[in-house]
Amino acid sequence: MVKTFELEFVNQLKAGNPIAQRQLFDSCYPSLINVCKRYLVRIDEAEDCVLRSLLKVYKNINTFKYSDTSSLYHWIKRIVVNESLMQLRKKQLFGPLFSIDEGETSYDSEIIEAIDAKYLLELITKLPTGYRTVFNLFVVEGYSHKEISKMLNISESTSKSQLNKARMYLQKLISDVKYGYKTR
Repeated sequence: MVKTFELEFVNQLKAGNPIAQRQLFDSCYPSLINVCKRYLVRIDEAEDCVLRSLLKVYKNINTFKYSDTSSLYHWIKRIVVNESLMQLRKKQLFGPLFSIDEGETSYDSEIIEAIDAKYLLELITKLPTGYRTVFNLFVVEGYSHKEISKMLNISESTSKSQLNKARMYLQKLISDVKYGYKTR
């Protein structure tokens, strides 16, 4: 759910108002922690990521350009996604985890569409980091393959391949549960 903020509230943040900063934290933390958990599976890493992101928001709020009531939230969310990606890079979890294989694969979209969203998010955390990252950026955040390729320093075709493999992996996880096999 997108949070909305009026211009006056943004001006209070720009003035360094600690009450406005606390209100921003309280209203955004639940959704931002969920964004981080999609990338960083460990809760302590996700919590640290949100806190680092909000510190960047407070420090750089004067560079923010208000355009409408949802623009602040979208700006903050982009910072959180970038901070999550930086955390993954620090742990050197990207490069070697991206598969180069770009062969044709298919998946059963009916299986993926039929499951509960909460359960799907749980399964997403079981994806290998490269698959999970591209899946989140494309499916959840809405970035294009071109944008993802620039963000992750991979080719567009690798982004597409990783997305397809993530979907296939999710289908396998769902099938394993459906037929009584344990998922990792």
